[in-house]
Order: sequence, then structure tokens, then C-alpha cells
Amino acid sequence: MAPRRWRSKKSRNPIGNFPVLLPAGLACDGFHFTGITYANSRNASHMEILTYTIRVELHGSDIPEKTYEALNSALDQVGFKRTISTNGVEVNLPKGEYWCTSDQETNIITTAAVNTVQSVWPHCSVLVSKTIGEWGCYGLVPA
Repeated sequence: MAPRRWRSKKSRNPIGNFPVLLPAGLACDGFHFTGITYANSRNASHMEILTYTIRVELHGSDIPEKTYEALNSALDQVGFKRTISTNGVEVNLPKGEYWCTSDQETNIITTAAVNTVQSVWPHCSVLVSKTIGEWGCYGLVPA
């Protein structure tokens, strides 16, 4: 099933020459996604900042390494990060794994991720999930 189409504002990725479509009302400060105004929220006095984990898989054979580099750059430019800090050490997430924080719903983050990934490689799978509470990791390589 194709992702729901949103009215979007077009922004240019400074690293590549491809457009990135963000859902209308969504902005990114390079670290987390936020709605343009809190007045549109269900409860403007209590905005919850959520953490999301994003898993991306590109489909096809012989995908060039430069495509993955372009994907990482494009996702980083719209706020999806590849490194986390654990026990005071910055480590890389596994290939195709990203995270972000946002006050937006999962479907908005999913649309932003899919649009960004498809601007680099059209054949993909994207999974977005809220990360609630504690998390663990093993064997991640220092950044």
C-alpha cells in the first residue's frame, strides 16, 4: 500500500540535487521534527516529545554504496540520525536504522521518512515505531 499523500512543502537537500517533501506544517531543526504551531494540537498545553526508530530497506540488486551515502545524507538533513549515545559513547546504528524525536504522530514521521527515502531510491520498505521507555544495544561500533 502506498503511503498517504500529504500536502507538502518542498525543500532542497543541500547535499544532493533531489527534493525532499515534508508534510504540511512539519518543520525540522536538524535534530527533531516539530509542528509549526502548537495551537493545532489536541492539547496545546501538553506537548509530548516522542522518540521514533526508523528502519529503511532499499530493494534491488547491486545497489551502489554511494546510494546509501546519499540516503544517509538526505535522512540526516531532515532530522533522522544514525548515531546514538550509550554510556557516554557515540555509536553508529546498524545499516538502515535511524531515529528522531518529534511532537508529531507516527503517520507524519512515516510520510517524511518515505518521501525522503524515495527521493534517493524509489524501491524501498520503511518501518517507523515509537520508542517507549528503555532500550538496549549490543555490538554497535563507535562513531
